[in-house]
Amino acid sequence: MDICYDSFVFIGKKILKRRKELGLTQVKLAEKIGVGYTSISAWENGRNKPSVDLYPKLADALGVDLDFFDIAPDPAPQSEVLKEIAGLKVMMEQVLSSFEMRPSELEGKDEE
Repeated sequence: MDICYDSFVFIGKKILKRRKELGLTQVKLAEKIGVGYTSISAWENGRNKPSVDLYPKLADALGVDLDFFDIAPDPAPQSEVLKEIAGLKVMMEQVLSSFEMRPSELEGKDEE
């Protein structure tokens, strides 16, 4: 599972729990914030999460503060992370190879 998916599930479960505590259906919650009920379903099932501009409306509809969602910026896309790791690997190999003694460099070391 990647991190984005986990954050979708986390937010979705919080929305689902609070919606049920209030006795709201997905349709009623969707009407309150101006989205389709399929959006609510997608959030609650971890397939997606609300866009940033919807959080204030959602918080109001659920009677919670924005802190309830524990919103953090999404991590870098996986492809960007993999590029960064590949670059670090190349750099690490260069550093390590600079410390290796080559056979030609070993000649005459015993004589010192």
